[in-house]
Amino acid sequence: MYSKLLTKLLYPNGRRYGVGRRYGVVGRRYGVTFKSTQHIAPLPAYTFRNALFYGLTQSISIEFSIKLQGKRMSIKKFLAVISTFLASTSIAAPIPQPDKNNLLWNTDLDQAKYVSAKEAKPILSLRLLGNFTEELSCANSRVFKTLLYPDPAIQKLLREKFILHWSSERAVPKVTIDFGDGRKIKTTVTGNSIHYILNENGQVLDALPGVYAPRVFESKLQKIIFAYSKNKTAVDHKTTITAIQQELGQALPIIENYFGLSLNNLQPDRLAANASNLALTKAVMQTNTLKSLGLADSRQSTINDFRAELLPLVGSVDVNLSPETTALITKMHAGNPEDLAAQIEYLKQSLKIDTFLNQFLRARIHSWLQNGQPSDLSSLNERVYKELFLTPKDDQWLGLYNPRIFTGLSNGGIIK
Repeated sequence: MYSKLLTKLLYPNGRRYGVGRRYGVVGRRYGVTFKSTQHIAPLPAYTFRNALFYGLTQSISIEFSIKLQGKRMSIKKFLAVISTFLASTSIAAPIPQPDKNNLLWNTDLDQAKYVSAKEAKPILSLRLLGNFTEELSCANSRVFKTLLYPDPAIQKLLREKFILHWSSERAVPKVTIDFGDGRKIKTTVTGNSIHYILNENGQVLDALPGVYAPRVFESKLQKIIFAYSKNKTAVDHKTTITAIQQELGQALPIIENYFGLSLNNLQPDRLAANASNLALTKAVMQTNTLKSLGLADSRQSTINDFRAELLPLVGSVDVNLSPETTALITKMHAGNPEDLAAQIEYLKQSLKIDTFLNQFLRARIHSWLQNGQPSDLSSLNERVYKELFLTPKDDQWLGLYNPRIFTGLSNGGIIK
């Protein structure tokens, strides 16, 4: 009777999966135990409050055995106990939140590590500028939310094989261009994103910086899952670097020349225009904005030449988009059909180049790790944003303010 009433109360849509293995006792002081078909973390820091809400979020059916001093508790008494407990609990982990694709994202890394250990799955940790749940997060993360996460094959991998986590590096700079007649363009400038792959201890095993073509992203995740099943702590960085060098082939010297660096010598540069060049898909979104702000240096004008030189060498990259992704792009498009077709074709070309560029950056990360870079997320991420993405935390303007450029505005247009 109690089980049926509680199930009806907690699961009005009627979803139930039955009772499985007992995973532990939580809320012991209140005499409440539970059984579940999936793990609900009985952590001291998460306590019964999180076990209950984590279960609700996951749509896991819970069977409660309710006892108080050896006697069965009435529903009224049970709800009073729960209310008292929720009101008195000061420590509670954030509840994993579903995105538009019903992928559950943790914002608490410790909670993600705990579930990773229990479910023997790696953590896929997204680092971005801005807020992942907002439309105006950084450009790369918007591409992820449009091209990668809606893809059914990638969705299945993320949902079944990874524990998902996201965190923000800092707020993303936003620009509004007002034409004075009611028309406005609102967008973001600068800021790159990266997917880290962590084990249950938070050790970085691999990283996928920037945007990848969906099928390539899926393939990389499959290989990462396979490697994780063999070894959850050791990574053969040298083999990964060699494989990427072979993959880049004749494109490697062109990429090195474009950036003005070699694979083993990446010099930091704080100019946002250069940071934008790190990702062609993102760069084409931001080039005009950066130019209008007077922030694009001479290398910005070389993008088209670089594309023309590199495209013949990246023809093997699979840039096919799923019907779901194509439908989403079509829905978001505000122009005519001819513009949409050209937009998708240009996007695919950019994805080819970005995939090669980001493999180059990925090899650099493995080179760091091979040569003694600590593999904890905090220290590695700090170096990635400083030296790889060229947006260090100590640059409060993210390269978007150039004191040598006269703007004709008081204080250079800066408002504090």
